[in-house]
Amino acid sequence: MNLIRAYGNVMIKHPIKTQCLTTAVLVTTGDIIAQKLIEDQSRLNVKRTAKFALFGLLYVGPSVTYWYRFLDRSFGRSKSIRLKPWQKLIVDQSFFNPAINFFALIILGVLDQKKSTEIVENIQKNYLDIMIASYKIWPLVQLINFYLIPLNYRSVFVAAFSLAWNSYYTWKLGEKSSEYLQNSKANHQD
Repeated sequence: MNLIRAYGNVMIKHPIKTQCLTTAVLVTTGDIIAQKLIEDQSRLNVKRTAKFALFGLLYVGPSVTYWYRFLDRSFGRSKSIRLKPWQKLIVDQSFFNPAINFFALIILGVLDQKKSTEIVENIQKNYLDIMIASYKIWPLVQLINFYLIPLNYRSVFVAAFSLAWNSYYTWKLGEKSSEYLQNSKANHQD
């Protein structure tokens, strides 16, 4: 309980830094889970994990944190408390969700030092699958988030659901996913 209280105190004093660091830890943990449990790798690809940690710290963390603040400022004065979370959800899922996932593919491609043609190919190959998976999970999570969770704790609430999502996401975009899928399909055909 003291750890939760300490985290809450740090969140109050340094909300943006805390949310960005929390996101980095969760994206990193998601990649480790993807490598160890989903891909069943015997050795951790530290370079890949570091890339996703940096990605969480410098892209996902700030993007999500500032996005929630923008939504709160934009829709915080709505006269209807019941309507406000739905408005946030519609804007979030219509604009932010597609954008953050699209630019994630570009940023991760750049971090991997891929050519622009490879980045475009990766977007064509993975973007639709990522969006379909995203829309199966995040609308309900975000609706609960916008209805019940105070602004400074929204990223923490989302973090509980992010572990599974981050595992999927890093697996989908990780170096071993294509190889894993091919091996998995071959094993199921036998």
